[in-house]
Amino acid sequence: MLEAGGVVVTYNALPGADRRQLERHVRERYDGRVAVTAYDPLPSGHVAFTAWGALQRCDAVDLAALDAFASTYADPEPAVPGRQ
Repeated sequence: MLEAGGVVVTYNALPGADRRQLERHVRERYDGRVAVTAYDPLPSGHVAFTAWGALQRCDAVDLAALDAFASTYADPEPAVPGRQ
């Protein structure tokens, strides 16, 4: 995902409502550009945004921060392996 120009959002132990809100937000706004996954080494309740060469950590879900990060780092048309 990162090498293709996308963003990865990782989280640990988010409350169910927060996790669902995050996943819905990404699906509706960034489908194919941003991936969401759990990552146990983060502190409980924390979220991190990662792009090639960039990292931002948040101590909770922050959709405005995600929007700013994705706007800066997520390629509008990330590369798809096998396509030119």
